[in-house]
Amino acid sequence: MLAKSQTVTSKRKAALATNLSLAASLAASLALPLSVLISSPSFAADGVAVDQDWLTLREITLDIKPDSPLDLSQLFPDQAGPIKHPVQINSEGNFTVAGKEQRFLCALMVLTQPYGGFPDKALADRYAAQLKRSGYNLVRMMQVETSLMTDRDVDFGYDPEQMDRMHYFLSALKREGVYWMIDGMTSENGSYGGIYPHRWIKKHNLLARIYTDPVAQQHWRDQVERMLGKVNPYTGKSILQDDAMMGLLMVNEGGLQFLAHLRKKVPDEVVPRLTQWLKARYPKAEAFEKVWKQPLSVLDSGTLKLPSPADRSPQMDDVLQFYLELQTDTGKWMEAHLRKLGYKGPTTTYNNNPSTTSIRARANFRWADMHYYHDEAYGFAVGAKMRNDSSFDKNLQHITGLAMSQLSGRAFTVSEYGQPFWNEWRRETAVVPAYAALHNWDGICHYASTSVDVTYAHSKGFKQYVVPYAIGLDPVARASETLAALLYRRGDVKTSVPFAEVSLPGGPQENSARYWGLPRDVERHALVMRTQTRIEDEAGSKPLAGAAARLSTVSESKVGRKVDQLLAKIGGPLNDKFGSKEKDALENAVKAAAPSNLTDTSAGIFQSVTGELLTDMKARRFEVRTAKTEALIFDELPKAIKLGTLSVKESSAPALVSLSSLDGLALDKSKKMLLIVATDALNTGMRFANSKRQELVQLGRLPVRIKPIKIELEIAGKGGVKVQAMRQNGELMENLPAKEGAHSTTVELDMTKLANGPGFYYYLTR
Repeated sequence: MLAKSQTVTSKRKAALATNLSLAASLAASLALPLSVLISSPSFAADGVAVDQDWLTLREITLDIKPDSPLDLSQLFPDQAGPIKHPVQINSEGNFTVAGKEQRFLCALMVLTQPYGGFPDKALADRYAAQLKRSGYNLVRMMQVETSLMTDRDVDFGYDPEQMDRMHYFLSALKREGVYWMIDGMTSENGSYGGIYPHRWIKKHNLLARIYTDPVAQQHWRDQVERMLGKVNPYTGKSILQDDAMMGLLMVNEGGLQFLAHLRKKVPDEVVPRLTQWLKARYPKAEAFEKVWKQPLSVLDSGTLKLPSPADRSPQMDDVLQFYLELQTDTGKWMEAHLRKLGYKGPTTTYNNNPSTTSIRARANFRWADMHYYHDEAYGFAVGAKMRNDSSFDKNLQHITGLAMSQLSGRAFTVSEYGQPFWNEWRRETAVVPAYAALHNWDGICHYASTSVDVTYAHSKGFKQYVVPYAIGLDPVARASETLAALLYRRGDVKTSVPFAEVSLPGGPQENSARYWGLPRDVERHALVMRTQTRIEDEAGSKPLAGAAARLSTVSESKVGRKVDQLLAKIGGPLNDKFGSKEKDALENAVKAAAPSNLTDTSAGIFQSVTGELLTDMKARRFEVRTAKTEALIFDELPKAIKLGTLSVKESSAPALVSLSSLDGLALDKSKKMLLIVATDALNTGMRFANSKRQELVQLGRLPVRIKPIKIELEIAGKGGVKVQAMRQNGELMENLPAKEGAHSTTVELDMTKLANGPGFYYYLTR
């Protein structure tokens, strides 16, 4: 996201492009093949190491064993494959399958070179099974055209082997009950041939040209037809007409407001159309000159001075309105073409930027999708940087910004979020699926090059080390994804029944929200209860029935101290449109759901109205208390914390600790439980400019190194608890010491003493 997280370019593509560009330049200067440097992205040997006392992960295979405690497909027996029903959207705006609401835990796979492209048939079967056992029921395919067009010289000259592999992989996913979400276009170069030295160079600028250039528009039409419209020989249907196709992202991250911020100017490709639009908007010189402070003649002379994308001005108001109208028209002809090709499923686009301009553009579809990140990794060669800070230090803005993008009456997914490697607080990523469940989002997708992997024994390409966004090889990210399957997909965290309606009043009243998103004082309520945004001036729009309160977004500054004080208990100040009636309704809703709600914004504490989620910003702590899962994410543990069945007594290091029932029973009665204790992980030999880990000096290599921990836990309940260490593939290892008491069992875990090496997973049985 650009608008609030202040990141630039399409983040993950930029990271890859940066490393490919650096490698290509160095390869040319040294007369070496690009592949040599891609396989060795670290060129320095100095810097600071932070893993001196860490432990080496000894595991090789990552294939989850069927019926093992980590085979999460056992938790969803009614959703087993093969897929027989399409995804639809009901009248409330939720995804359904065969008439039943369906949440999607999404794995992301960017199966391009140098990640190896689409897998061969044997590996495709392994991946499909691994995805299902990991708890996923959806895969998002990005950069499909890049995979098919790598090293191809002719436009639309798709690699026949890669096309066949893609078709087989999709059929394997369908057989396992895993749906697909596919980008109609991800790359600026589309399906043009002759793109060298790599497909990430900027050559054709399709994402901006597609709005006004008939040639670019026809290229998009041809691409979705040729890439997705052909019959898959392994299913007998085209990709577009297959029931396994959950949805189509027509263009990824192509919103005009986003592209303008990347370029720091209005995209040149749309300026002629903007000039025509202004002529129609201002037929009289006086009206134009009053707003634009320029003579009307500049529209004919080509000397129009355009505002900077960062400006907040009447001129920029016009530009944003132009963007909205052009995006509306573009979305319509794209969707119409897909319907002509026989596609009947959900469509969406403009999936980044939380401004209300972008929200309105997404409102043209029955499905809205968004992206938002905390921290970013800009490459992984020497000198690559990230902030390396905690998401709590930014008040979980990536979560609250996403929550305010959920539109009433429409399905809502987050197809990209993350807190990537090598961020030392990335254990906090598990907070996202917890709030996704609270808000009842329809799908979430932790951004990844590959969300799962089957082995650490890779000998070439980008899989010889953990790199940013390589979730499949990062044990910290995998632990977070395992917990996501329980908190979000299984629904251990309840959805908030009370909800707040956030209304967009339309016209100039939106003020700065059209530039940078909704006011923070409004956003923060997403940490207390479910929110839905309604566009007031949309045809047929009516206030949502049953809303606990209706919040306006008109102002972010006209708030009196008295209002601040009145609302402190439920999430802080709102704005001048938030009156006493609405305030009372929201306060009553909180009290009715949880009379002892602990929310205190002045102290940085937010408790959900369900009572299950508690965020302490200042302490960098997150607590989950549900019937089937209890979890704690912490920086420090100054005192013991009792969640319910699970108590964390002492800890030598920051960690994510969770306990989940695997037999469907409540934790206090469960006889089969999964314990996760996740700390931090880096590559062997990884080095930084200093101990703050903000600048990379050497990426290192596999095997992974794990930060050790000594932790004391207490499991309430009568009867002894047997504790076994477990590999990432679900294989059970040695028993851990456990001391049985009258009403609980104490477990002392010292990762340095595990006979088979460190790990994050443990199996508990009564």
